[in-house]
Amino acid sequence: MQKGNINKRIFSESIKYPLIFFLIILTIFYVYTFFHPIPTPISSKTIGLGADFLAIGDRSFYFQDNSSNYGYGESGLKGSFLYPLILNCLAFITSQLGLSSIAWNTSVIFLASLCAIGSLFFIDKSANIIFDKRTANIASWIFVLCPYTIFYCISGGITIYITLGVAFFLYIISKSNIFNSSEFGIKIPLTIVFLLLNILFVSSIRPTGSIFSIVVVICIGLSIHIKSLRNLIKLSKTEKLIIYSVFTFCLVYCFYQLKINTSYLSFTLNNFVSEGGRFFGLERELIRDKIESFAVEDFKYIKSYFYLILWKVIDFVGGLSDIRDSHALYGITSLFPSMARVFVGIFILYPINLLAFFGIFIYWKKIYYSGLWITLVGAFICLAPSLLGVAMSRYLIMVYPPILIISAKTFGIIIDEFLNQKNLKNF
Repeated sequence: MQKGNINKRIFSESIKYPLIFFLIILTIFYVYTFFHPIPTPISSKTIGLGADFLAIGDRSFYFQDNSSNYGYGESGLKGSFLYPLILNCLAFITSQLGLSSIAWNTSVIFLASLCAIGSLFFIDKSANIIFDKRTANIASWIFVLCPYTIFYCISGGITIYITLGVAFFLYIISKSNIFNSSEFGIKIPLTIVFLLLNILFVSSIRPTGSIFSIVVVICIGLSIHIKSLRNLIKLSKTEKLIIYSVFTFCLVYCFYQLKINTSYLSFTLNNFVSEGGRFFGLERELIRDKIESFAVEDFKYIKSYFYLILWKVIDFVGGLSDIRDSHALYGITSLFPSMARVFVGIFILYPINLLAFFGIFIYWKKIYYSGLWITLVGAFICLAPSLLGVAMSRYLIMVYPPILIISAKTFGIIIDEFLNQKNLKNF
């Protein structure tokens, strides 16, 4: 088969079996949760088609139940508009048709599932472009086997929407002629159009999306400017004017979204700083009091900062991998959610994150020249607030695509080394 045909193929061979497996698993969970909704840490809330009160995550914040005034909940705060708009439009349609709550559950879960499938598609495409088919295959399998992929599908949560946006960013950047000189690459004007559409989508979903989009716009703008100065990219004055005008519009829109979400961001930041719950069995408030007591005494400021940094780093690494206690004191109605969360954190998320960490140093040249560094920088900046006290896997899953691809490539090295050792032993 000719190379041109391979590049024009919509679904590559590396995604074939992971996609089939994912669709089968989704179908099984659809059927199972229709009869047996899965419990969550939040008392009386479940996920799945048959849930009486679908736990989409912060449901009372995004959605007004049993109300004809569709919009945010009664908290007085408002975040980005698109996700609540989607939920409430679906609620309006199902209510006008006289359908039950299961119909709303189904529509919300179906849209989230489409986001997951789209994310899988773009992760596979990006990994093929940046590294190779084998890495794409491993990355696809990791994505579909990660329990959180299924969880955010059958819960219909906002997280998987951001994941889709980040995966699309990754694909457009890796495919664009800004970083990809292939004749099959996306031309720069078309790249700008795709970026504009995705920025409008992602920044309208959540403030995190606005922050991520700002990073992408700045980094790509600088890359285009530097490469044009070095004659690596040839653009006319008109093209430059259009590009910088579009980027300026994107920045204005993102900052506007952050501005109208100021009260939400302030409220969230305060919650981050005063996070409750426990840290591996210790009350967080007691830890804060102890660290502050050190700072009061002379010559012990260094000691207080040492403990503070140590605590935050441990909490950051463990929390993002979900190796943690519960942050909030929910009424525990089932042991399954907590056990499942810690199991997934220890045996799935933490190994993936560790592989990605080492992979960044191993493949830094490839990461730089492919443009993968842009989405990585955006991911790290979006995760940085977790150092203030809140570190949960859902913040990581939102920006997971670039981390997952690097992890897949590093995992491929381990497999190769294992096979080499096995062959040497047999020889």
